Amino acid sequence: GHIDLAVPLTGLTGVAFILPAAAPGSGGHRVYLKRMLVGTRVEGLLPEWAFFVRAVVDATQLHPTASREQLHTDDILLATSEALAGQVRAWALAALSLDSSLARSFLETHHLALRALALTDSEVLELVATVLPYETTDGGATLRQLLEADGEVVYAASTQAYRRVASVARAQGLTVVNAGYVYDADLLAALGRRPGWRVRELATDDLAAILAPLDPSRELEILDAVTAANAVLGEEDCEVLVRTFAPDHVPAMLLRDRDGEHQRDLRREASASDDVWGSVLAGFAAPVTSRRLVLNDASALVRDLLQAPAGKVTAAGVRALYLSAVMLSGDGLRPREVEALNESLGSLLRAGLAPTASDNTEPTDQEER
Repeated sequence: GHIDLAVPLTGLTGVAFILPAAAPGSGGHRVYLKRMLVGTRVEGLLPEWAFFVRAVVDATQLHPTASREQLHTDDILLATSEALAGQVRAWALAALSLDSSLARSFLETHHLALRALALTDSEVLELVATVLPYETTDGGATLRQLLEADGEVVYAASTQAYRRVASVARAQGLTVVNAGYVYDADLLAALGRRPGWRVRELATDDLAAILAPLDPSRELEILDAVTAANAVLGEEDCEVLVRTFAPDHVPAMLLRDRDGEHQRDLRREASASDDVWGSVLAGFAAPVTSRRLVLNDASALVRDLLQAPAGKVTAAGVRALYLSAVMLSGDGLRPREVEALNESLGSLLRAGLAPTASDNTEPTDQEER
């Protein structure tokens, strides 16, 4: 498709062709001045967000640079660019308001350009919220559909955070938007400032509210096991909790607090720094537990682990669950954590191959590291 262009002020006429593939940040436009070619890759004629079009124009009042290969950036070019941007924007608003094959093809190919434009244009922002489908824990949906169905839009600001909570949120009927792709988090934050919109980032408390507490008798039954698990993960700034949640095939979920993670990073850097710098960092690091490993008491694996006698095999199981939850949350493992995972898997494998051996003895200080 193409867009007819005209700016009488500078005697400009031409067309902008809709590109069949997205190519942000590349190319330019073919520009003639009084039918004399200036260049085939002239910059500055359209704003950066309009990278989904290539224009061919002829003008009479624009000024070339001394090299006559580009256009001189002056008030006339700026006014022309603004007028052309308005015409491209008007086409996008009209085309995307219709449920047509052109609109669907454009959204699929040039959604990044549309997102970029939405950050600077409130009308396009509302259009994006109405027509652009998002990945959610309840399937694909537009932000407008989510607002009408739930009264608010809840989003995860990174794909890692989304994947960490998706299975549990889906099972509990909590709809969460994956806003981890480029422009999305800023776009949703901007939408939240619009009248009539309720938009907020997913909080740890949202998930904590759907994790069912245990009966007091069950809490008492597993008290020693939970205390031992907390001792195993104490150096990881991670608190172990036991709750019941769906789906039961998910044995554990890692909840992280953004401020707590910052404090955790400060403490790690302080411990690895020299005395002077380490003491400075330590002054900023408050003793906050940054992570919570929530074990699922509906999982047969977790129930077996909590019932097992304390010892190095059980400790290895706790570590393995924790490190698996870290990986499922989208984080890579540090070298020390990879080593700890291998050691834990080794302990579990040896125990499985020699079930009669007395492997489940109390861990030594060296094994606890």
